[in-house]
Amino acid sequence: MSRRPPPAALRDALRAGRRGAHTLAAPYALDALGPRERRRFERHLRRCQDCAAQLRVLSEDATWLARAAARPAPAGLRARVLTAALATPQEAVVPRPAEPVPAPGDPRPARARGPRLSARYGTRLAGAVAALSLLVSALLAFQLIRTDSELDRQRAVTRSVNAVLAAPDALAVSGRPIGGRSLSAVESAEMDQAVVNAAGLPLPPAGHAYQLWRMRDGLPTARSAGVLSYDPRTRTAGPAVVRDLRHGGSGPADRLAVTLEPAGGSVRPTTSVLIQLALG
Repeated sequence: MSRRPPPAALRDALRAGRRGAHTLAAPYALDALGPRERRRFERHLRRCQDCAAQLRVLSEDATWLARAAARPAPAGLRARVLTAALATPQEAVVPRPAEPVPAPGDPRPARARGPRLSARYGTRLAGAVAALSLLVSALLAFQLIRTDSELDRQRAVTRSVNAVLAAPDALAVSGRPIGGRSLSAVESAEMDQAVVNAAGLPLPPAGHAYQLWRMRDGLPTARSAGVLSYDPRTRTAGPAVVRDLRHGGSGPADRLAVTLEPAGGSVRPTTSVLIQLALG
């Protein structure tokens, strides 16, 4: 594998602040470290089982991505994602006690607003970084293609996702985790679209799937945004591209929500909301 100098944005991110070697797993898997940082991480890797396990998963995903027939990512996207990922240490998540799910009709669910994708280096806003990390993981997992029809579908989804992530006004939004579950998005007001990903969801029961909804003022006006694909390796559902976010035929959405529905989806939600995300 050829070595090349890391992008300037990545070098700046590595120099900003004092970050532990745990932060270097993702750029190491992508061959984006300079010689000094590579040697530093390899020394750390020999005594850190958590990083070794994480690196195995990242390397597998990178291999699948390299073999998939897909369009190149937009210019600058890789450096921006790596910069954001380096802002927060990638350590194991400590389980949190379950919290009650907010009532679907609550007009102001808890939310955390993240920075724009071109955030200042050194800013540590975990919500936005988590949104980006989850979306990147979902995109990598989505590259494992089994049929020609899935390949065509994957290409279409990847094009749509890349367009939103590369939008000049792209904004990362992350809902407050509830019982280990969270809903994150990258939103473009100019495109009136958002890329959405759900994390921490258990494997849906046989004959069921997770469904995403555009909502306003509670369930009566919910409109389907599609059934989410589920990856049991990462316990994530998505990514999904939501169009007509603000200017849909039934009026602008003020939140997104996920419910468990029969496989194939429902016209209206038939179960309680599992997670939701307020839109600004």
